[in-house]
Amino acid sequence: MIQDALVKKINNAKCFEVLVDSTTDISVTEQVSLCARYMTQGDRSFSLREDFLEFFPIKTATGRNLGNHILNALSSLGVNCFNLCGQGYDGASSMSGCFNGVQSVIKETNPAALYCISARIP
Repeated sequence: MIQDALVKKINNAKCFEVLVDSTTDISVTEQVSLCARYMTQGDRSFSLREDFLEFFPIKTATGRNLGNHILNALSSLGVNCFNLCGQGYDGASSMSGCFNGVQSVIKETNPAALYCISARIP
């Protein structure tokens, strides 16, 4: 119910950004967090929203595999990727790689989805 309401808000937005981060759990499985950032319009103002959509496990954390999982997760939730205009990940090569990173996989589907490093610890 809540997830359906979030998806409806995301689909009503003119554009949205996908935010992804991951961590390895105790069983050495990569757990991926999928969030969306988008704008909503009220009567007199706009609000920037950032909402969690889901966690999903992934066995092989290559950029291509992870990118395909992200697109499949968005699709299965009912999110319209036509409005995907941004990507926010850390600076890991599996995320940021211009040939086989997540950002390149998503750009194959939607070339307008600009990539930006959302978190990077020097």
